[in-house]
Amino acid sequence: MKKVILLVAAVMTMSVAANAQFNFGVKAGLNLANMTNSDGAKSLIGLNIGGLAQYKFEGSGFAVQPELLFSMQGAKASEGDGKSALNYINVPIMLQYYVMPGLNVEAGPQIGFLMSAKAKGGGESIDVKDGMNSVDFGINVGAAYQLADMPLGFFARYNIGVSNLAKDLPDNVDGSKNSVFQIGAFWRF
Repeated sequence: MKKVILLVAAVMTMSVAANAQFNFGVKAGLNLANMTNSDGAKSLIGLNIGGLAQYKFEGSGFAVQPELLFSMQGAKASEGDGKSALNYINVPIMLQYYVMPGLNVEAGPQIGFLMSAKAKGGGESIDVKDGMNSVDFGINVGAAYQLADMPLGFFARYNIGVSNLAKDLPDNVDGSKNSVFQIGAFWRF
């Protein structure tokens, strides 16, 4: 009986894989980043750039798109030239649904790895990475549109941070979290 179940599972897996289309590409865009629960924080403009691999399941309208992105995040102070500059390597895994040819809506989790964290202001820059969590979790929602018969497309996405940025906060304290709106373009090979 176990052999029959394994055979059926193998056939189903191969049929799903045979109907999948694999696409790879690159993407880049602008971030409008901020930090929630941070008094007086204003949005900071940064960049995002990286690669993607899309697994599109034929006939279903669904696709899965893992990505690897360098992302400049943080926030500016409401007064003066102060800012928090956070650089991450983010790994979102997006579940996409095509509502019409070329246009998809997407949502999925993201894990981010903090590469650097600096507090800047008054001509000085202080490394604050030791006081920050090295891993960040978030949820992404967005949409993308690929031009007909072309590898070029455009995307818009919002990342809602769910983990505190600062280390060692008491359990009853809701600390600052990442909040990032992204727009940009992608090119699929």
